[in-house]
Amino acid sequence: MASLRIQLLCLLLGCLTNLSLAQAPVGQPPLAGLNVEQAAKVAIEHNPRYLSALKLVEAAQAQLGQAYAPYYPTLDLSLSDTHTSTESVADGNTLHVAAGALNLNYTILDFGRRHLAMQSMEASLEAARQGAETTRQDVILQVRQQFYQTHADQETLRIQKEQVRNQEHHLNQAQGYYKAGLQARNEVTKAASDLANAELTLVQAKNTLQLDWVSLNVAMGLPRDTAYNLRLPPVEETFLEVVPQQAVELAYRSRPEALQFKDQIDSTLYQMETHYANRYPNISATFGTGVQGPGLPLPWAWNAGFVLNLNLFNGFLDRYGADNLRAQAASLAQQLEQTRKQIYKDVMSA
Repeated sequence: MASLRIQLLCLLLGCLTNLSLAQAPVGQPPLAGLNVEQAAKVAIEHNPRYLSALKLVEAAQAQLGQAYAPYYPTLDLSLSDTHTSTESVADGNTLHVAAGALNLNYTILDFGRRHLAMQSMEASLEAARQGAETTRQDVILQVRQQFYQTHADQETLRIQKEQVRNQEHHLNQAQGYYKAGLQARNEVTKAASDLANAELTLVQAKNTLQLDWVSLNVAMGLPRDTAYNLRLPPVEETFLEVVPQQAVELAYRSRPEALQFKDQIDSTLYQMETHYANRYPNISATFGTGVQGPGLPLPWAWNAGFVLNLNLFNGFLDRYGADNLRAQAASLAQQLEQTRKQIYKDVMSA
């Protein structure tokens, strides 16, 4: 009986342990001490906005692979078995034809269309990378700001607790003086009012800090309200001399949002040039081999040659497509100019 109880107890403890492990959050920062760099690292690993931006980069890489596809030949295999009913067949009203073919096609000259498409996708890939870098920097900035805000509110809460204790001591002191006849009743009332206000401010500070924990965790990509022991980095005692105009020029060359617009403009212009290149012919080589006939054994045949395709008229499709892309490039250029003005404002303000 005792051994049965021990087994049941061990089973219960094992279930509770497994349950606690299953409910443990993945990627939780260390409770012993969380500094701002650790918080930023957790955000990079878990923030869904940044992870989504990385997936867009993967999609752009796949599109670049598609742009390389026209540089390779295409190989097609076709098999057919047809039965045709016709009155012109002498020995019956059904004609049976079996066929199999293997065709190889390769574009020899397309006047730069493949190259322009590849350059456009390369620029799009770089734009996606710059967009992901912009998101990464935004996430890190949000985490850093929330980290220091949480630490400040944490210190505010600690100070407010001291204030409540001081007001409690002041109230006890005022009550003692009042009982001893050394102070009037209004001093006790004032001390009680000050204590009530301090307690109200303490409640507000607790609520603010609780929201800070939620905001910090969400910024790190961890939707919960877990509190951590925040550790501040040492304060730098040496500072670099900053020349405003040099800082602005460096920001123009380095800020990923500006580089993203530049790459988007390049990609759009390459697409526009592709529409212009559609006015030129396309030359390709073909080779095919296969069998075809009404019965076995099927006779073997092959074919080889060159194909010239020239689009004479398609309803001004290429013209309007190029005009559309030209307008998009002009719009992106205006957005780039607005971004440069915002960068100038941010750098000068900082």
